[in-house]
Amino acid sequence: GTLLVLAVAAFSVSRWMNAPEDLGRVGQVLMAGVDTAAARRIEGGSPGNKGTLVTTDGSTWTGAEEHEFPVDTKKIKSLLLKLTTVKLAHKATDDPAKLAELGLLTQEENGGKLEKNKTGKLVAIFDKDNKPLFRLILGNDRVAAGSMAFGGTFVRYPDEKAAYLISDSVVVDLRPQDWIDTVVLDLDADKAVQSV
Repeated sequence: GTLLVLAVAAFSVSRWMNAPEDLGRVGQVLMAGVDTAAARRIEGGSPGNKGTLVTTDGSTWTGAEEHEFPVDTKKIKSLLLKLTTVKLAHKATDDPAKLAELGLLTQEENGGKLEKNKTGKLVAIFDKDNKPLFRLILGNDRVAAGSMAFGGTFVRYPDEKAAYLISDSVVVDLRPQDWIDTVVLDLDADKAVQSV
């Protein structure tokens, strides 16, 4: 009888240890399967710090809050590059009760309230027909004991309950003053300037 109990226990532990773990989207890039050329509007930011960037042709971007002032195209390309290269490194949880402590609740999930470190920063990209191509919530940074930075940021897709960890940072605070094109004269570095 004892041998039978031990055999059943060993079999159960073996099955548990070898059971495939649900990794969800781990290994995928943040914006997997999205054609960035179709992007016509980008919204992003945190409570009280939201910005909207728009384009009609996919190459010239303007800030909606800044009366269509031109936006630095290099920053747009950098944001889209991050979203299409940074990968989901680790599945943190799929327990809805833990999303608040990771800063990954939507405003609706938080009873309509926006709270720092509880509701996350949202970045959303839309096409020319105002159809959402991509939405992502960026939550709290991962910290170790003693509140020291430990590396990584928690993220979540709003329509999914799973939360993931990424190893890189993604800037979505689209404050107009940080995105407008402030270059007055773009000089070619290969050519010597004789006079201005």
